[in-house]
Amino acid sequence: MSLAPAQVWALVVLACIFPGASARAEVLQQLSGSQIRTRFIGNVLTDDTHWRETYVPGGKLLVEEMGSEASVGSWRIDSNRLCKMRPAVLDECYAVWAAGDRVELRHPKYPPLEGFL
Repeated sequence: MSLAPAQVWALVVLACIFPGASARAEVLQQLSGSQIRTRFIGNVLTDDTHWRETYVPGGKLLVEEMGSEASVGSWRIDSNRLCKMRPAVLDECYAVWAAGDRVELRHPKYPPLEGFL
């Protein structure tokens, strides 16, 4: 099967308009507790604009959010979930899904939190 010149042209235009489409097509996979530990310890999870979370070895969590003062909390791995605690703010555990540097923290009550490691 060959493509007509108009079809080839349409594909070229789409590739130019959506250059990152192939990168976004990576399939997210759920991480195990050991994979979460390996990926998160000593690294930063961020949306590159509004917030960043630094996962310090030993369980310390440093959180910076646009328009707020930095805060400190804690993190741990529990039953293949990443658990985060910030007094009077947050105490939740999330399934972690990842593809490359893309990460989604999933919780049954909330929409996925999307970021990059």
